[in-house]
Amino acid sequence: MDLGYKGFSQEDDLFREGVKDFVNKEQLLQEAIESDQQEEDLGNKVIQAAKDTGYFGVLIPEEYDGVGGNYTHYAILAEEVSRACFALSNIIAVHSGLCTSPIIRFGSEEQKQRYLPRAASGDIVGAIAMTEPNAGSNIAATETIAREQGDHYVLNGTKRFITNAVNADIFFTIAYTGDRREGPHGNMSAFVVERDWDGVSIGKDTGKKMGLNAVPNSDVIFEDVKVPKENILGEQGQGYEIQHVSMEYGRIFLAACALGMATEVFERSLAYSQERVFPTTPKPLPLHKLQTIQRRIAEMASSVNAMSGMVYSAT
Repeated sequence: MDLGYKGFSQEDDLFREGVKDFVNKEQLLQEAIESDQQEEDLGNKVIQAAKDTGYFGVLIPEEYDGVGGNYTHYAILAEEVSRACFALSNIIAVHSGLCTSPIIRFGSEEQKQRYLPRAASGDIVGAIAMTEPNAGSNIAATETIAREQGDHYVLNGTKRFITNAVNADIFFTIAYTGDRREGPHGNMSAFVVERDWDGVSIGKDTGKKMGLNAVPNSDVIFEDVKVPKENILGEQGQGYEIQHVSMEYGRIFLAACALGMATEVFERSLAYSQERVFPTTPKPLPLHKLQTIQRRIAEMASSVNAMSGMVYSAT
């Protein structure tokens, strides 16, 4: 059934066909469906699949060996991959949107050259280390501190529920570089932190998640980590603004993921209603011939159609 947003370009359609081709042919995704994403060792396979596709670099410009895609391509990727494996789409979202997009938007040329080509190829995996034990969406409650000392900052704090943490090579994170009481938004700075630096450690997995056990989530602990000044993103005190840009990508991606899963549920429900025969008298009828089922299918179609319009209008 032809539902959803109609404003796609030919380039968008070609990109979607490429993603569909991957989703249909990649055996890993079928494994994820059949296992209900409950096999925890599936996480490493999911990471490798994301690297192999080249979609890790969907938003990275071509000059840094990326795909050079836009918001619409990013959403298409989320939608189509989520129809098969929400775990894989989450890992791609965190790496390509939440972690690398701040480097693309605010990084120096040296930072871009150092990180983006390797991020595009999957040689390094990125994560966003934002949530803390006492700070979630309200990042003004952040407790992590970065004290300036000579040519570096000394970073201390704990981040919680960090997706990709156990597989990540770099973290996009924020910390206070000034007194929070003097105005929280202006005293927060953004950094790229490398996993192999002294003082960076990964905590235990935070536990099982419904349908997302292939996505690893762990604590990330920063203990007297020396962050070179060349690893600050943008200017000191710009962290609040940079974090919000990162979250813009995350919100679009997650909305597109929801659209993909809803579309898959709708299409499976429609197919089932056409196959299943209800033993009515005097003559058995397929479910989709019953008015109650027709109404439910129509409501689902309307919801998917509205979701598609909202998601892609935002891109």
